[in-house]
Amino acid sequence: MTNVKRVIQVSFLANYKTADNISFNFRILCDLYQIYYHSSTIKKIRLRKPIIILIVSICEAILYDFIFRIRKFTNEGVTLPKKTLQQIQSNNQIKFGRLIGIAQSNNVFQLPITNSKSIYKDLTVLKEIRDRVHIQWPGNLGIDESAIYTAANMKLAEDTLDLLISTIEKNHPRPGKAKFIPKFNIPW
Repeated sequence: MTNVKRVIQVSFLANYKTADNISFNFRILCDLYQIYYHSSTIKKIRLRKPIIILIVSICEAILYDFIFRIRKFTNEGVTLPKKTLQQIQSNNQIKFGRLIGIAQSNNVFQLPITNSKSIYKDLTVLKEIRDRVHIQWPGNLGIDESAIYTAANMKLAEDTLDLLISTIEKNHPRPGKAKFIPKFNIPW
């Protein structure tokens, strides 16, 4: 039995296959958390890396899908100023760091400025942590992976993903579309 703490239904995703893949990765996370919660401290340290990488990959998929929706689903409507929509639609960036920059410069999450700065900063930090998957490349984070894939960074990833999902669902739902999107099993 996998570890499911809650099940959520969203409507904001545009691409069914992306939603299906996100759901699949949440199920993998449930399996990893099941092992994590019943593991020794040393094993937990090792399990944090794949957990964080999967959570951040889900954040990236959600952000990519949302930007895709703004660009391609022009008749459906996203509640952003017309100028913002035009800027996003004219930008063809797909890399995670650039997607974060596009989202930040246009405040697509429509959060108050204090929360807004935090989510973009947190996404940027998590992108750097996720990019550390390349074992030989220390980047700006140093060479000790156990100092990167920490319990605090795992919590940051969980909280950021929760905020990302709840914010987009609240501010940019696709009414009537939830029935087409698989439910997400959340293990934290």
